[in-house]
Amino acid sequence: MTTIIFRSVLVLSIFFVSSIALYSQNNVGIGTTTPHVSSILELNSTSLGFLLPRMTATQKNAISTPSTGLMIFQTDAPVGPYFYDGSVWRQISFSTPSIIKAVVNQDIASVGANAYATVTFTVAGAVTTASAVVSPANGFADGLLIQYARVSAANTVEIKVANITGSPIDPPAMDFLITVIN
Repeated sequence: MTTIIFRSVLVLSIFFVSSIALYSQNNVGIGTTTPHVSSILELNSTSLGFLLPRMTATQKNAISTPSTGLMIFQTDAPVGPYFYDGSVWRQISFSTPSIIKAVVNQDIASVGANAYATVTFTVAGAVTTASAVVSPANGFADGLLIQYARVSAANTVEIKVANITGSPIDPPAMDFLITVIN
């Protein structure tokens, strides 16, 4: 009888210790027996990939109270991976920006003393979400400064020129080097 009780206690003790060890594991590895300690889940394969849950936009938007960081792959337009940032779903974009370079000859009208002038250039392919850099090819007269450059409308780059002198300045026609990063 003592042997049966001893064996029962031993089996229960081993089960209890094993349960604690299994329960205390903080991460899971698939394809590895040693997941990295900083990872809750490590997937390891040289022949298989990871597949996000796939769904339509309607299905994605029907997820009630999505957790911040939740990820899905949307199967209808616009197709691609999305994550929830805590307030809205955002598409993960992998596009490379396009760079447009142009040389435009422009005659800027006379800029009055201590005044400003807005000058526009036509640059095919420029979009309003792009960044623009504009520089005169040979420099401006002393006292003229470019205050900003922006894409103000599709295919249109705008600069604001300031005359910081007490006299009007009438710059000659010149080439402007324009770079737009879409």
